[in-house]
Amino acid sequence: VLRLLQLNVDLNGLKGSVEVKALRWEDEPAWLNDFDLVIGSDILYETEGFSLFDAAARALRPGGRFVLANTVRGASVGIPAIRHHAAAAGLHQTDSVDCAVGE
Repeated sequence: VLRLLQLNVDLNGLKGSVEVKALRWEDEPAWLNDFDLVIGSDILYETEGFSLFDAAARALRPGGRFVLANTVRGASVGIPAIRHHAAAAGLHQTDSVDCAVGE
């Protein structure tokens, strides 16, 4: 995933202005701060994964954005639970798009 993401960064002429890095949500490396944008894709499988919202909130600069693309896999990690845990981490939903798999 990271290799393809870096390829997309390079193909879009963003090399040098965009940095691709791996992150385990429970880690707090020194470089994890002041980001304009944090993207999480298909990362919530169990309720233990909700710690990602705290990590995303710590990583963002004031006014930064966290984008989550995720497939709902059950009520415990459904939309109401996601909204609750995101808000508890200080993240506020501004928009959402629901779509079926394959759309």
